[in-house]
Order: sequence, then structure tokens, then C-alpha cells
Amino acid sequence: MKKTTLFFSILFILIPSFVFAAETNLKIGVIDGEQILRVAPQVAEINKSLEKQFRPEHDKLVKDQQTVQAQIEKLNRDGATMTEKERSVLQDKIIAERTRLRSKEESFQQNLNKAQTDAMTKFTNQVKAAVEKLATEQKYDFVFLKQAVIYSGSQADVTDSVLKKLK
Repeated sequence: MKKTTLFFSILFILIPSFVFAAETNLKIGVIDGEQILRVAPQVAEINKSLEKQFRPEHDKLVKDQQTVQAQIEKLNRDGATMTEKERSVLQDKIIAERTRLRSKEESFQQNLNKAQTDAMTKFTNQVKAAVEKLATEQKYDFVFLKQAVIYSGSQADVTDSVLKKLK
């Protein structure tokens, strides 16, 4: 009984909203944010730019990691035949290199994350401007992300139009 009452209460609350929307002829569109991220040429450009900017530093970090790993292998392999002083010097060097490398890796990751965030913020603003321009030109009252809508018909999808505006 309570479920039925609750259902009808919700239904009576929603019906006026649907009637209002039907009477005012709202024009509503949806965009597929995931598709825009996959297809937009700006995203490929962002990835290419970040790769170009950060690849040399990444490669240097990988090389440094390999150097430290080689030192560890040397210590494991030759440690028993080394003098106490040689073993101690190599252990200290490995510890210092690991610490330095961790610091460089953290700095690299922070710089990469900041660059990605900045680039994607700029791209998001471009998408927002394209959506606003499309909505104004075609007189849309609302444009929602498809991922935030439970259902929408294919006629409401304006993703391709937004992608054209981005090019």
C-alpha cells in the first residue's frame, strides 16, 4: 500500500513537469562526452604535444632506473667478493640514487599531471563554447551530457554537430 501511494505521489508530482515541457516546446539536446574525447582532433593534438614535451624526461628516468637496477645486480652478484668498504660505498650510492630518482619521478608526475589538467581544461572550455554556439544557433533550451541522462532518443543527440564546431 505504501509503495502504491508513493508511486502515485511521485507520478502526480512529475506529470505537471512533463505537461509544462510539452506545452512550452522545450528543445533539448544531448552530447556524448566520451565520443567527443575519442574523436575530437584537439585531444589527439593534446596527446601528441604532451608526448613530445615529456618523452625525453621519461626516457631519462627509465635510463636512470636501469642504471640503479644494474648497480643492485652488481651488488647482489659481487657483494660477497667485495671489501666491506667497497660494498658500503656501493650500497650508499644505490640508496642515494634511489632517493634522487624517487624525487625526480614525483616531480615528473606532478608536471605531467599539471600539463594534462591545463590542456584538458582548455579543451573543455572549447567544447563548452561549441555547445553554447550550437545551442544559440539552433535554439536549444538545454544540452545535457548523454552520460547524465537515463534515456534520450537519437534525434536529441547533437554530438556530431558539436564535433563539427570543434574542427
